[in-house]
Amino acid sequence: MEQRTRIWICQVFWTMSQDSSCLKPRSIIIDRSFHDISRSEPIIINNLAYPQQGPTTISSPVCSPPSSTTSLLLYPAEQASDKESDFYNILFTELPAPKAKIDNIKKIKSKGLAIILATSEESKKLIEEISNNASLKTKVSIKFPKKRHPSVIVYNVNNQIEESEIHEALRKCIQLEEDLTLRFKFKGTSPDNQNWVFKAPAAEFSKLAKINKIPFRWKIHRIGEFFHYKKCNFCQSNGHATKDCLNTIPSCGHCAGQHMSRDCNSEYIYCVNCIRNNQNFGTASAYPTWHHTKHDSCPCLQSVIDNYINSRDYF
Repeated sequence: MEQRTRIWICQVFWTMSQDSSCLKPRSIIIDRSFHDISRSEPIIINNLAYPQQGPTTISSPVCSPPSSTTSLLLYPAEQASDKESDFYNILFTELPAPKAKIDNIKKIKSKGLAIILATSEESKKLIEEISNNASLKTKVSIKFPKKRHPSVIVYNVNNQIEESEIHEALRKCIQLEEDLTLRFKFKGTSPDNQNWVFKAPAAEFSKLAKINKIPFRWKIHRIGEFFHYKKCNFCQSNGHATKDCLNTIPSCGHCAGQHMSRDCNSEYIYCVNCIRNNQNFGTASAYPTWHHTKHDSCPCLQSVIDNYINSRDYF
């Protein structure tokens, strides 16, 4: 065990010392606290420095997306006739096999589709494919998603505490101009506690970023930024929840073996996500594999977090 620990620590420090930005933990992240839940992961925001972000724009197919855009919204063009109302069939007929690498597709309002791509370069590639198609460019309208408010989490709030009491505690600490909107709650570290997740507009978020705890009912409660992303605990992939996994063979988040993480007895640490990425994209020289899938040095996990940050309005 001691030898494994030394190897793991050396690997982490080697990872952090490389020049490649994909290997370095984000400098804005001061402290990290992961919880084993399938849909989202929290992170503490003590002394958080905000990433630079520009305004979200809506553009035609011939325009380039912002450099960080990995999602596109496709809608039927306003001039499309009633016979062309089946938007899915239009895309399938005119562009049956796009060259851009698409990670996910979701139906949205107004008969549209949200397209999640692997990178911003793949977004540009799909835009070019649509704009260079004489038929599609008159039938498809491309828009970029608007940035959403970030979320903050208050940890381990007693089940008997009302929402109004949390708002009062926040007002006393940072003098919020308006109460935060509750997004959802989920179980804490004990059956008597819950974690509360709130929507935080930019002005309120900038104030919350200056602290990492609030007191009420004679207890100190940690707060942090809550990152909304899906992680499968069966195959370890990012982008879908465990209940939606299509794989039939599990992958271990600790050793990359074909078993559940909770059943792992291996002394070795390998990241199955980085192994897959190295195999699929030839990143063997850039993506180290000696870490857990949830470790903050994981380039695959950092990529997911970066995409989340780029989708939020911090200013």
